[in-house]
Amino acid sequence: MDQVKFPYLEGNDLLLKSYYPERNGVFPVDEDGFIEDRSIKCKIVKFIQSSNFSSVMEVECATKLGQTDRFVLKLFDPRYASQLREDENAKPWDLAQETAFQDFVGSGEAFKFFRYLEERAERLDSGDSIECDELDPVDHDDAQRQVSLDKICVDMYDRECDTYEYLKNLQGEDIPRLIAKVQLSMDLHAADGDRHGFFEIRGVLLELVEGFPLSKLAQSAPREHWQGICDQAVGAIQDLGDLGVLNRDVRPSNFLVFPSPSTSETPYRVVVLGFAQCELQTSIDKFSRHEDWVEAKYEADEEGEIGLTMQYFLKRDHDFDLIYQRSSRYMECAPDEWC
Repeated sequence: MDQVKFPYLEGNDLLLKSYYPERNGVFPVDEDGFIEDRSIKCKIVKFIQSSNFSSVMEVECATKLGQTDRFVLKLFDPRYASQLREDENAKPWDLAQETAFQDFVGSGEAFKFFRYLEERAERLDSGDSIECDELDPVDHDDAQRQVSLDKICVDMYDRECDTYEYLKNLQGEDIPRLIAKVQLSMDLHAADGDRHGFFEIRGVLLELVEGFPLSKLAQSAPREHWQGICDQAVGAIQDLGDLGVLNRDVRPSNFLVFPSPSTSETPYRVVVLGFAQCELQTSIDKFSRHEDWVEAKYEADEEGEIGLTMQYFLKRDHDFDLIYQRSSRYMECAPDEWC
């Protein structure tokens, strides 16, 4: 199996494209308020992780007046989303798949298949019945499966951006600032036909917050602060829920902990990361009834994903008794014996 060269190595240069107005005053802009040449030049300083659904790296970008600054670049690249590929029964990305995908796009069949997937998703969302064989992706070949992965990544990118925009008043405080929505072109070319955006990797450029993940709490902060830090993380999830956010990817690694300024009442602060699997209460199609929203929030138990998880690991590995009890939020959907 011929492997494809991994593009996100330390020291590699990337040319990002951005087609949205520049609102943060970070990059030079043209007379229309867009980033000059719609481009952001950056260099990979450190590859952080190829997470379940995205590739995350620290990058250095040229900013205003010839200066440079560091940010976090999160790319929803289906080629290297390890957990996603495993979930969708896709083999690791290799040269054979790359060739098949290019041919599929060049033939025009990739766009037709993408539209089929969109229409199927719309029918599912509307509650229409679908034949069983339409739901089963087992028979998809490598090229079709790559298109399916591409659609999933596009959807996650959209949810990430929508959630950051929805929570714009929290940016720079409880969540990182969204600096720019970006695209990165794959070094691939279809022989014929329209590319239809299939070779464009979507992503977000975020404020760099120096800290450690909540999953590394025991190794990174004094024991006497563990309770307070975990309480902050649980509180952050509760606050997002109160604002109308349902996050289906709550885990300790998606919380970043960093020392507070010396003037702060608490020695550490917590910010929330990772919104690619969020849903908003304002989604009329899915949560037209308040009862639907409450039921979804109750079943997700986002605060328990932090409180119970940290409680278990801190006790098991460090004999620390973290105090956590589920709040009364959304408990109207709980079984009677729990109330």
